[in-house]
Amino acid sequence: LLALYYTDLARGLGYHRDDGPQDGRSAAPVVSLSLGCACGFLVKADPRAAPLRVRLASGDAILFGGPARHVLHAV
Repeated sequence: LLALYYTDLARGLGYHRDDGPQDGRSAAPVVSLSLGCACGFLVKADPRAAPLRVRLASGDAILFGGPARHVLHAV
């Protein structure tokens, strides 16, 4: 479980893949739950690709697993 708390909404979390030693290297799904303010969740398969932007409101969840488990994403 990883909980992130943003005090500055403009800061967010830059593009990354959840493939570090603490994230696991399996195809197990990642679930992101948004609480509080709405945010933009950005996803892209390639660093040079244009991102897909999904607006998440408080209470929204997004799940990615299988081949998409290690996709680049940002908040």
